[in-house]
Amino acid sequence: MRPADGLLRAISSASPDDLAAWRRLIGRVGPTTLASWLSPTAVAAAVLADTSFAASLLESLRGDPAAAAGLTQAFPEVAALAAAMPPQVEHDPGSDLPLLDHIASRLLGRKLLGLETRDLARFQDPAARGLSATAFDALADLAARVIAGGLGPALRAAILPLDLAKTRSASLRAAWTAHGIALDV
Repeated sequence: MRPADGLLRAISSASPDDLAAWRRLIGRVGPTTLASWLSPTAVAAAVLADTSFAASLLESLRGDPAAAAGLTQAFPEVAALAAAMPPQVEHDPGSDLPLLDHIASRLLGRKLLGLETRDLARFQDPAARGLSATAFDALADLAARVIAGGLGPALRAAILPLDLAKTRSASLRAAWTAHGIALDV
């Protein structure tokens, strides 16, 4: 077993007290500092195990070069999310980084974290028309079953590359094309 496998398993199956201790550590030193203490493999394990940590580290792509370097060593492709580009029709208006806005801020930081913490105000703008409390509770129950079933890391792993092929990073697109990856899928 690799050490990162142990970290992933430990965070994913942590008791509420252990998870609270992990979150206190993140709160005390910050996710980017904590990531700087970890190997790329351990960063990957922590990102896959903790939605809040994942969202925070992805946000570092906005301008924290040290933290971004640690994250991109663990997940090289996520650098594509930080390529500046015009807003996209299918994404909420945000910055000139619509892919990062969509994945880090909205999908992980608001939607999934809101479901995991059962926080409807985080999940959706209270002033906007959205899910009813009953519909939200049903969706949060489903998310809880997915997480309890040990599928949280797989869910987060699926979210990270969600919009990568939309990037305008010419160097990344060329590298992927050279590896035979179809970017039009």
